Amino acid sequence: MLTLYEITYAVTNILGTYIVFKIMRVFFEDVYTGRKTEFLSYAGYYAISTAAFFLARIPAVMIGVNMVLFSCLTLNYKATVKKRLVSALLGYMILMCIEGAVVMLTDSFTPSFVENSPYESVMGLLIIRVLSLLAVSVIAGLKNVRKDIPVPNFYWASMVLISAGSMYLYVAFFNNNHIASQFELTAVIVTVLVINMVTLLIYDNLYKAFSERSVELIRQQQIAAYENQMNLMRESLSGTQKERHDKKNHMIALRELCAGGRAEEAGEYINRLLSEDDKKEFVDSGNNVLDSIINFKMAKAAGMGVTPDIDIAVPQSMKLPDYEVTEILGNLLDNALTALETAEVKCLGIRARYVKGNVVFSIVNSYDGRLSEKDGKLLSLKNEEGHGLGLTIANDAAEKTCGYLNVRYDESKFEAKVIIPVPDV
Repeated sequence: MLTLYEITYAVTNILGTYIVFKIMRVFFEDVYTGRKTEFLSYAGYYAISTAAFFLARIPAVMIGVNMVLFSCLTLNYKATVKKRLVSALLGYMILMCIEGAVVMLTDSFTPSFVENSPYESVMGLLIIRVLSLLAVSVIAGLKNVRKDIPVPNFYWASMVLISAGSMYLYVAFFNNNHIASQFELTAVIVTVLVINMVTLLIYDNLYKAFSERSVELIRQQQIAAYENQMNLMRESLSGTQKERHDKKNHMIALRELCAGGRAEEAGEYINRLLSEDDKKEFVDSGNNVLDSIINFKMAKAAGMGVTPDIDIAVPQSMKLPDYEVTEILGNLLDNALTALETAEVKCLGIRARYVKGNVVFSIVNSYDGRLSEKDGKLLSLKNEEGHGLGLTIANDAAEKTCGYLNVRYDESKFEAKVIIPVPDV
């Protein structure tokens, strides 16, 4: 026959599972496994944690089971292994400290981590759930900790040591029979809770600092790319002026040949002009941003012996966000050209269409069939520092315009498609 406390635990553990879900969403933003799998994983968490409570109400066992379950739940989200570890430790420590403090304040017994807990306060259990929910509501305001920004190992290790050390302190004091009073033990638990809450605040600010640093690095790369585009435009203008000057000289030479009755020589001169290997223009859509970036990047493709298939059909009057489009196309084309270097069959296709208030870019390239992934993220450049940065920059630029980037690939071809909303034309 189940006791009132056991029934209350089984029912309120539904709320406890929701609290764990909210804590995970404090640390993580993007779901990796899908909504259905995420829901099933939390249902599994509820079933296993409830079963563990009924089978072995031993604090040491409950802590071990919950730490494993917390770690497994982090696999639902896109993040590095380091972030998953820190998040599981901090999240669980906060909930454990709240539970421990309430237990000490609502009942009187000799604590032990290796024996069945005699605690059976229904009111205390309800207080635990309410305070846990309030704590989650408070820390839900932290925004930067959701970002998966690379943090130096020193800072990461410091966070792990603080959380692990506070857990050891908690367990050691809780299992110490020489403690004078429950008030003293409660004070220790509250101190550990404060330590972990402050650590979480530091964690959030640390991510903010490194996020700003990453943004600055990306901004510098963007500036360099923009300067590169300006240089290209200057070269294009200089080339146009030279062509005008040369055209005038050629016309003078042809006039003299024709005036002298030297028609055969004039014909040879014309054929020579037509066969000259002038700088090739791959696209002339009338949109300066698209034309300049594509023509510039395709010069490298031509050097690799690649004949790109380019189809640009956009209105000339269409107003594109120049800066973001330069970022998107520049980085995606760089990725495509890098992939072509090792591809056995070199194919490259570039499409741009205006469809119902959106411009749709599609870049398809062949590659050697090998892709690298880490923690759910596609690495665009293998064996190089900063791999994956091109896709990240392109995706961030698309999001700035309220658009999005999507990639798909098979064993031989890779496609990056970007949709950007633009004003009516």
